[in-house]
Amino acid sequence: MRSTSLVTGTFVLLAWLSTPIDAGQPAPATSKPSLPLTSSSDDAKRLFRSSWVESQNLWPDQARRDIAAAVKADPQFALAQVYEVFISARPAAAREKLITDLLPRLASATPAELQLATYWRETAGGRAAAAAPSLRKLSEMVPDDREIAWMANALLRAGQTPARNAANIREFLEQFPDHTAALNTLTYTLHAAGDTEGGLRAAIEQVKLLPRHRNALDTLADLYLLARRPADALPVTRRGLEVEPTDAGLLAKLGVIAGMTAGPSNARAEFQRSLEIVTAPASKLMIMNWIAATYAIAGDGNSALAEIEKVIAYAEAQKLPAEAFAAHDRAAVIEAFLGNASAIEKHLAASGIGKPPAGHFATKAVVYARAGNLPAARAAAEQFRSMSTAVTRQVNTVEAFVALKSGDLAAAEKALSGSAPSDLLAKALRADVMMRRGQKAQAEALKKEIVGSTLKLDGNPPIDYVKLVARLHVEKL
Repeated sequence: MRSTSLVTGTFVLLAWLSTPIDAGQPAPATSKPSLPLTSSSDDAKRLFRSSWVESQNLWPDQARRDIAAAVKADPQFALAQVYEVFISARPAAAREKLITDLLPRLASATPAELQLATYWRETAGGRAAAAAPSLRKLSEMVPDDREIAWMANALLRAGQTPARNAANIREFLEQFPDHTAALNTLTYTLHAAGDTEGGLRAAIEQVKLLPRHRNALDTLADLYLLARRPADALPVTRRGLEVEPTDAGLLAKLGVIAGMTAGPSNARAEFQRSLEIVTAPASKLMIMNWIAATYAIAGDGNSALAEIEKVIAYAEAQKLPAEAFAAHDRAAVIEAFLGNASAIEKHLAASGIGKPPAGHFATKAVVYARAGNLPAARAAAEQFRSMSTAVTRQVNTVEAFVALKSGDLAAAEKALSGSAPSDLLAKALRADVMMRRGQKAQAEALKKEIVGSTLKLDGNPPIDYVKLVARLHVEKL
């Protein structure tokens, strides 16, 4: 019989390793837009701008409604046609091709419009390195456009610490104090920097600007949950559902709140109800992943694995290869911690998405280390480090995990010195090192902190699972 005692935490680890953080009325835009738009319809221009703002504000449904209305108002508005494709739910390759086909229609558009369309094409194709110069050039062409300025601000934040990023965002907000997308990002950035209360204040400020905005309410509920205040998160979530009754992220939040207050089985019942409400394949997959998570949280690895197999089958049937690939990675992690080494390679060999994301190699490192294949684990960790999109602090944590499995405490300590202080998995590994060094009192204190931690709410269950991995790891010390 397979042991399920270790699966809970590992299932969580995978999504943290695999992916990079998401809430009425339209958002305010007090400064005059500076991007010139080639359209004969003022309504089309207004709706385009509204769609762009709502996309930045992470309300994709509203953004798609607005851009569709913009194209209807002016069927010749080429940049709006490009943006409608860019924010659609189509696969990345399809979006890139369609945008490429649309670019000739911008022959009579302004140079800035063509530059923005080119940036969106490169971004849709996953070519961040090629997209960055286009964005820099665009920001030089229209330096006062608030949305372009916010997009360019992301370049400043790439690879920086949460504290430095919070400072960058605050500098941006000095120029655009009512930019709600910046406030939204600041909330999570402050939390990552260890200032959850500061993040909560930023979330409250965003809701003051947007009292009936889906993402503003979603973010405030998130921050209440991160502050371990589910009772405060519940009414905010319900307010959000009054705006968007079928929103998958908000419906999922009801399940997480139930899990925090009443346990995994109650959470699962909420998720099952939500699964009957949502219709979009991506939304169904998110809820299905959460259902699997409830079993992992309860320590039932076999049932969690069975649910992930359903995710894989549904993703493949819907022709969503990236989602199926990610689910295979999760299954590999669970199989490894169940001790079923023969099933690992089947999942790690899954293909269909071209070049795998950086997190795939982090997954391989953890899986192989757990299975005792240390050379393969080290090779995967090295490949993870070599990926341009890998987060260095996460790389260090993965390398520490492999080093501990190898029994190399010195290497583990060295790697952990470069991990994020707030990373619960890194904390769990530090507790492991302390225990092995005979520092039992310090290890037990750290273990108590980790075990008392709750599952964080985010729209992506794999990211959330890192806390469970950390808890499981220290419980076995």
